[in-house]
Parts: sequence; structure tokens; C-alpha cells
Amino acid sequence: LILALASLIFSCVFHECAHVWVALKMGDTTGRDLGRLTLNPAPHIDLFWTVLLPIFSFFTAGFAFGGPKPAPVNTHNMRDPAFGGVLSALAGPGSNLLLAALGVSLHWLLYTLSPGLVPPDSANACFFVIFLYTNVLLAVANLIPIPPLDGSRFLHYMIGRPMDPIMNYVERSGWITALPILFAFQVILPRIYQPFDALAEQLLASLFDGKYVDKLFETYRG
Repeated sequence: LILALASLIFSCVFHECAHVWVALKMGDTTGRDLGRLTLNPAPHIDLFWTVLLPIFSFFTAGFAFGGPKPAPVNTHNMRDPAFGGVLSALAGPGSNLLLAALGVSLHWLLYTLSPGLVPPDSANACFFVIFLYTNVLLAVANLIPIPPLDGSRFLHYMIGRPMDPIMNYVERSGWITALPILFAFQVILPRIYQPFDALAEQLLASLFDGKYVDKLFETYRG
């Protein structure tokens, strides 16, 4: 549980920083000025999304669902609002895919150079599997086109100003927004998880010894 929480917190914060950093590079200083360009989790905590919603979803849906405070991005400050908006929207999921790739690479490097650090039944090795799953599933989940997820922001920037009133209203209505996301996660993520689980095992089997991967996933699933 500690490994999963550490992986989730870091990956979510990195995700939000990626939005702010790309927006800054495109000319929007909003996120930086509000102190959101930091890996310190504290500025990214939101009373609703980070505290109340996980408690509510745990007792109603059986699992804790929530997230950090959505990154403040103002495309009107960007040199190219349309292109900058698309880039900043995709930066979050892209950053999670980057972290997943870096995690697998570091796992393989340690396995190759110092296998004693990552035996298959160890917390160290298990952490890399958790880190891979956390980041890929975060990337996929955030591409669902429901505000304030990144998929909706990408769609918004592609369509343009006609969607402004809808996005502004929905993003201010936390509970109204959270319910369809919660429903979508219940329907979509279980269908994604099983194919990804098999794909992840195949990916790691192509990089590591088969017996190592079998024991690793036995530890992870246990």
C-alpha cells in the first residue's frame, strides 16, 4: 500500500507539473505564478478532488477515486492558444507514459547490472511493476473526454471557443463532474486493466528472464 501510494502521489504531481511546464514554455505563466510548478505535493492538494471525493467514492463505489487539483492553464496567455492548449493537455498523459518507460528502463538496468537489488520477490522489484501500472493507467484514464480530464481539454482546444461556456460550467461543478468520471472509470478501467495486465507481462518477459517475470508477477498479484 505504501509503495502504491508513493507511486500514485509522485506520478500525479509530475503529471500536473507537466501541464504547467508546457504551458509556461508556450507563454502562460499562470501555473508557475500560483506555485504549481513544483514536485512538492502540498500545492497540488484540493479539498474536493484529493480529500472528499476519495472518501465518498470509497464508501459508495468500493474504491478510492480522486486526484490532485487540476493544473491552472490559461491558453489566452499563450503565443498560439490552439496549439499550446493541445500540447498542454497532452503533456499530462505524455509525462506518465514517459515515467512508465523510464521506470521499466531503470528496472532493466538494475536487473542487468546489479540483480541483487531487484530480486523478483522483493519490494524493490514490485515497486517497478506498480510504477508501470500506475502511470500507464493514469495516462489512459486522463484521456477520457470528461471534464476536467485531459481528454476533454484536448477536445475543447480542438473545437475552440464554442465549448468555453460548457467547460467553465462543468469544471466549476465538482460533484456533477465527478459522477460521470466515477461511472466511466467503473465501466472502462476494468476492461482496460485485464488486456494491459497481459500486455505488461509480455513486455517484461521480452526484457527479463521468464522465471524472473513469473515470480515477479506472483509477488505483485499476491
